[in-house]
Amino acid sequence: MIYKISHTFQPEIFVPWLAIGHNLDFMRTQSGQPVSMSDGKQAEVLSTREVHILSEEAQSISMRLYSISAIMLMVEWYKRNPCLTSMFFVNIKLKKYEAKTDATTVPAEVD
Repeated sequence: MIYKISHTFQPEIFVPWLAIGHNLDFMRTQSGQPVSMSDGKQAEVLSTREVHILSEEAQSISMRLYSISAIMLMVEWYKRNPCLTSMFFVNIKLKKYEAKTDATTVPAEVD
């Protein structure tokens, strides 16, 4: 399965669980899973870590990646989707698949 993430590709992202399609399945998977980003790029998950948005670690990640506070990041996500109820975000490190003509490079999506 290719998991869809509502975020443009970056080597590292910090998103709420609701930004990830099929997030319960994603939560149980290990690294190596294929993902499709909102800009159409496909990547492989290198690592994931769940972080409470009010923690100092979340503040550090948010400032490093987006130059805004973790609280403001949460507010921005809430504006996009008021169903945001979890205080846990996911720090995901990604590796973009290289563009090749070989059809085996990017796994086919299975529904």
